Amino acid sequence: MDRFTDATTERIIMMVAAQTGKSETLFNALGFAVDQDQAPAMIVYPTVELGEWTYDNRIKPFIQASPALNTKYLERSSRKNDIQFLGMGVAISGANSAASLSSRPIRYLFMDEVDKYPPYLGEEGDTESLAEERTKSFWNRKIFKVSTPTTTRGRVYRAYQSADVRLKYYVPCPHCGHEQELRFKQIKWTDELKDSYKETKGDPQKIARVAQAVLVSAWYECESCNGRIEDKHKPEMLRLGHWVSDEDPDTPPRNVAYHLSSLYAPWVTWGDVAAEFLQSKPFPEKLRNFINSWLGEPWEERIKKTDEWDRVSKEGVHERGKVPKDAQMLTAAVDVQKDHFWYEIKAWGIGITSWTVDYGVMDSWEEVEEVIVNGAWTREGDNAEMIVRLAAIDSGFRTDEVYEFCSTHADVCVATKGSSRPLKAPYTRTTIEGDNTRTKFKGSLSLYLLDTGYYKDFIFARLEKAPTEPGAWSVFKECPDEYWEQILSEQKVIKLDRKKGVEFEEWVKLSQHIDNHLLDCAVGNAFAAERAGVRHLSEEVEAEKRIRSRHEAKRERKRKSSSWATGGKAWVIR
Repeated sequence: MDRFTDATTERIIMMVAAQTGKSETLFNALGFAVDQDQAPAMIVYPTVELGEWTYDNRIKPFIQASPALNTKYLERSSRKNDIQFLGMGVAISGANSAASLSSRPIRYLFMDEVDKYPPYLGEEGDTESLAEERTKSFWNRKIFKVSTPTTTRGRVYRAYQSADVRLKYYVPCPHCGHEQELRFKQIKWTDELKDSYKETKGDPQKIARVAQAVLVSAWYECESCNGRIEDKHKPEMLRLGHWVSDEDPDTPPRNVAYHLSSLYAPWVTWGDVAAEFLQSKPFPEKLRNFINSWLGEPWEERIKKTDEWDRVSKEGVHERGKVPKDAQMLTAAVDVQKDHFWYEIKAWGIGITSWTVDYGVMDSWEEVEEVIVNGAWTREGDNAEMIVRLAAIDSGFRTDEVYEFCSTHADVCVATKGSSRPLKAPYTRTTIEGDNTRTKFKGSLSLYLLDTGYYKDFIFARLEKAPTEPGAWSVFKECPDEYWEQILSEQKVIKLDRKKGVEFEEWVKLSQHIDNHLLDCAVGNAFAAERAGVRHLSEEVEAEKRIRSRHEAKRERKRKSSSWATGGKAWVIR
């Protein structure tokens, strides 16, 4: 806010964690302009609707609570997208509306949550550039950008990196006075709790108990004297802190950037941050939110090309065809082709840890039934026989046959189909009605539409983990190169939909000459595991309750089996 009143500063960038006061800072800067240095202004939100909501719920109460602003506020003349004061107006715009961004010349431009802006607005061009065009008429313009970061490609991180100077907040140690930036790595908890966390092996219930213990016992360690800094010390440290620049330019900087994490929030304890990390660490999708929203840092896509994967680190720890001793359930996936079937059997344990048990090619539906429906695999350690709990059968080819097979074996198999566009949920369910001219089964059948991009993100995030880590995606010993070539056959690329003005990520094959059937099977297995409740697996649930004997399973499935191919008899005649 002090920098906003500096005549030499043109741009201010704030890359900060969620709920750390960035919007309040923006409001205060706007309030100063209205009260002390009036000129046309604009606030840009990601959408027009969010701008209108913010006016009703935050901006208007903010104005009315300040006597200096309320006396200048012309409420009757104001609208949700156009606030009127004595001497100036403030437009409320949405980054998704070219019309709202090009309405008037402005001196003050406030841009909130810029990482959520669409990159383009059709033929109008870049969203930020379109808004900044409005400020060209003013030599003393001010452009204020604030946002929680997303990725290293995001707007706020790129603006932060391109600033003339970057500042971080340094606070003094209450014991030795050493000034330091608050960093997550300096939050500490006892060795006993660290050991307890390792022993959880990804079990959500155990992790929650360890996180609760860390919540009430974590402390911050001074990087200089190793002194123990408690939560009670933070308010005074914040009052005595100051901003420190990463460089000292010869001339006053025009573009200044700030970074702040949740460690500085007065209402957030060291334990809050540590507990959130422990509960997010096993799950890449949650860890990304922790990096963005708690640490205020961009998520870095560490693996850019699939051929850079270290295959050696993915060497298996169990024999092919055997179930690892820590597994609690099996899933299967079948990628149906015109004249053959690819399949993969996957074992799952707590913490969404998984192991490939076997994979291969089958030539007939009879083989599919033999392997997927009636097959059983021995678990290492106790020699328990495990069967597939849920199998995902892709219906892209031979659709009617898939529907009939899944209808016949509805206790094990479900029909799936990959979506050509992102979904609001990882998968959606619809109902296919049988007994008509197109289908040969009676009754109804569930068809699951999968967000394949979501599940590929899920898989590749877990491939980054070491095989011994909770949540890892591992294979059996001496896994053939063929497996890895197919699993790593795609990479994510950024594409632009100029018509809609949005960037989107899409998984594409590295080469048209590389098969990706096993990657499709991996997607099916990830869905099947989620549908079967993999996130709820726990050591506290008796594994024996999750296992049915091969004899019982065969007897029940044989009773239920009925095949059009064998005149109403079982799929496989023995």
